[in-house]
Amino acid sequence: MKKSLLIWVFLGFSIALFAQNNSYFKGFELNGSASLGVNTLSYPNSAGYRSDGLGMGLGFGVAFFKTPTWGISTGLTFSNYTTFASIPNNYTFYNSTFDSDGMPYNLNFKLNGVKELDEVYQMAIPLMINYRYYLPSGNALYAAGGVKLSFPLGSTYRVTSGSVTTTGYYPDLNATMSNMPWLGFTSNEIKGIHGTTSFKSTYLASFEMGYLVKRKKSTFLTLSLYGDLGLNNMRRTYTATPLMFNYFQYAGLPASNMVDYVRLYSIGLKVSWNINLSGHGLPATTQKAVPSSNEQHHQGGHHKRNNP
Repeated sequence: MKKSLLIWVFLGFSIALFAQNNSYFKGFELNGSASLGVNTLSYPNSAGYRSDGLGMGLGFGVAFFKTPTWGISTGLTFSNYTTFASIPNNYTFYNSTFDSDGMPYNLNFKLNGVKELDEVYQMAIPLMINYRYYLPSGNALYAAGGVKLSFPLGSTYRVTSGSVTTTGYYPDLNATMSNMPWLGFTSNEIKGIHGTTSFKSTYLASFEMGYLVKRKKSTFLTLSLYGDLGLNNMRRTYTATPLMFNYFQYAGLPASNMVDYVRLYSIGLKVSWNINLSGHGLPATTQKAVPSSNEQHHQGGHHKRNNP
């Protein structure tokens, strides 16, 4: 009973919200949009785990509909992408290097409780093909698909917790050095270490699907589900640096040799306010008025009275 009542309430609300004049839009359009969803840097973390983060987007664009149903659109969007990474306790790795006397040794690292936050800010230029299916109410279902060229505006990494212990193993001496802070063999908290990561531009496959709600003669609102998927690796080089050089130099996971590739992906909700520059919605159907039989008789009689 409660389920049926909820369904009827939802249907009534939908009809009240979406019932509009029966018309469609064509020609040039301007729009502004905002989005919220899962916007993340996707990469395989061979050292541990990675989870998606939330992101927001703002954009403005222009569209041209040659017909009421088919059109193309472009513009500019600005978005942020977030991801969280963690490395389990007692994770070890080493770098082979030389000390100040030229002796080879392995600089050993043991990480404990390391967590990292990665963020990137992107500007994208979309090129989308749009389709609208108008309903009898004058509103429409719509879908769009295409590609985006996305440029990095800035990117950061920050260690939010964790510690590192460094030791040195000298194979020529078969000896391990530890607890020597003056040589860099010590334990330290690395929380707060941060820096920037350099990425290159990337292509995204993009889609939208949603509902168009006519508000006034020349404006309408769209509510949609959107999704983007990176098509190429954002890393500038495939030869990455070690995650750490010593106990205080941390490179960030996306730029380290523990990650093979970095891609963007997102999925979420988007709202857009649109203005049709033609000034008004065009009628969905145009019918020629047909005079009634009485009007035809009246017109015919009047015509006959005017004949000599």
